[in-house]
Amino acid sequence: MENNIENNELPKKDNKKKILIISIIAGIIMLFGSAYAFFTYSKTSQAFSITSHGIRATFAAGSSEVSLLGAYPISDEYAINNLNKLTYIDFTVSGDVTSTDESVAYEIYLREDLENTLDNQYIRLYLTDNNNNPIVGPISYSSLTNTTFVNDDGNGKVIYTDRKKTTFSHQYRLYVWLARNYNQNEVQETFSFNVVLYAYNGGLVTTISDILKNPTIDTGIKFYKISGPTNGEGLYMMESTENDPYPIYYYRGNVTDNNVYFAESCWKIVRTTSTGGLKLIYNGSPTIVGDEKQCLETTGTGTQLSVGKKAFNSSNSPAYVGYSLPESSKRYSSSSQIVNATTYYGSSVDPTTYKLVDPVLGLNDTHHYSYDSTDPDATGISGDTGSVRYYYYVNQNYRRGYFIKFDKTKDISTIFNEMLTASNSKDNPSTIQGVINDWWGTGGENSLNSKYGRYLEDTEWCNDRSVASYGGWTPDGTLSSYLRFNENVRYNPYYGSDANNIRNTNTPILTCSNLNDRLSVANGNLTYPIGLLTYDEVTMAGSIFGGGAETYLLSSQDYWLLSPIGFDENGFCVVGVASNAGLQGKDLMNTAGVRPSLSLKVGTEILGGDGSKEHPYIVTE
Repeated sequence: MENNIENNELPKKDNKKKILIISIIAGIIMLFGSAYAFFTYSKTSQAFSITSHGIRATFAAGSSEVSLLGAYPISDEYAINNLNKLTYIDFTVSGDVTSTDESVAYEIYLREDLENTLDNQYIRLYLTDNNNNPIVGPISYSSLTNTTFVNDDGNGKVIYTDRKKTTFSHQYRLYVWLARNYNQNEVQETFSFNVVLYAYNGGLVTTISDILKNPTIDTGIKFYKISGPTNGEGLYMMESTENDPYPIYYYRGNVTDNNVYFAESCWKIVRTTSTGGLKLIYNGSPTIVGDEKQCLETTGTGTQLSVGKKAFNSSNSPAYVGYSLPESSKRYSSSSQIVNATTYYGSSVDPTTYKLVDPVLGLNDTHHYSYDSTDPDATGISGDTGSVRYYYYVNQNYRRGYFIKFDKTKDISTIFNEMLTASNSKDNPSTIQGVINDWWGTGGENSLNSKYGRYLEDTEWCNDRSVASYGGWTPDGTLSSYLRFNENVRYNPYYGSDANNIRNTNTPILTCSNLNDRLSVANGNLTYPIGLLTYDEVTMAGSIFGGGAETYLLSSQDYWLLSPIGFDENGFCVVGVASNAGLQGKDLMNTAGVRPSLSLKVGTEILGGDGSKEHPYIVTE
């Protein structure tokens, strides 16, 4: 005989039917150091503690034994919607952790009675806080994992683990019911279990490498197409790094288990680094539920720094695509003007006389130099270090010429090298880097850097300024063609015929060919080891140029990346993520949101959590 219930009242108890008894015998086991010596203490329905680290659990009075006589099977949906009608157990786990160097971990462990006659697959469990905010479940008892802390008799399972370094107090509520698929009969069956708290300090540690398990090798993924069920979703390993000391792992698609709480903020895991670090992208402030920190922000301005939208840089020229800039004297701002048919232009500047070589009236593809003068013998004003104008692009519709000014003693090759291959300085941060530096470093001893800087690895950030096509930036370059950086060629679908386009190579690039584009504190071009994501990393996550995807990076907001893309009539562009998660070029002086990225050191300890929005991995309290 099978009994069903409707969504009104739970049936009255019937002692002829199932007997379900939940017996609470509170116990604690503490593992100290590497000696693996065990100390036990238990007492029914009372507070108990081990004083070494002050870990204790308290069960509500009278809840040491709870009986569900004549329990009927119900659906999870019914149970969740009728929690007030179910029997539950309240208990609190708290501690005054005295260690300053080690964390103390605990797990809530359910030990099944050996005399049970009911199959535990029919026992449904739902762990919440005391306000019924979900923590684990609903889940079958049989689906729980074995303990990792102690050698138990194998007759029980872990329902929740956490790790703490500071004083804490967590209130839990455990609901239990019979699964809907249980075929109830007239035979009385019993099921009981103990709730046990296991705690330890030292020894076993969960680190960032422990949370990246069972990745899929990315063979077959087409990075020039968006992510999806047929083109990658989940955790992957880059095939070309499989035999490296630290293979590259990365998340792709609309994943939801890569959330981290660190340095008072929420983050998303992007990938690992070649040195074993864990690269994260900022994802807003946490939501506090009880005493738990949750990372519920997924879209909107809340996923960005609260400073609002900012320009990447305040001036416009190839020099300003840098996250860190060359020396102040080597910054060259771009300007434009209507081309004057009465002005003389030359193919170069004579290094001795400083006169235009082969001057002609009117700008053309072979005469890029000018003093903006109607005098063909002009040499510029004596002592004026910005006297020469070099034109690199002309808008064909309006005949507007775009140019930079520089010292007449230099040529364009020298200028271009100073802008794009010379060493950068931490003392000349871009506008966007200044915003990030202020956020991380302001406040002295109370700054985020002072409190959390020790967790960061000094990984290299690739601000790839290598050029694929110079356009009018060379004396024989066509004035109507754009300058294009390497990133643009790799991913822009409009350049599918280029030999190194990702359509042909299908290889995201995580390194920089130019040493000066490798930004780090050790290299002297960053103040803090913090940057922005690159074009390649967002493509690995599942977005492409001009096309969006439902990825974990989608925030319905524009925000900056680190990769230069090229030049259009409005100015030089750096890549950003569009509000639809597609990649796009954004002009330097335009504005977009700021989502910093940083990398945690290899071996960084994870204090708790499972990576979900409700329970992010906890790195710092």
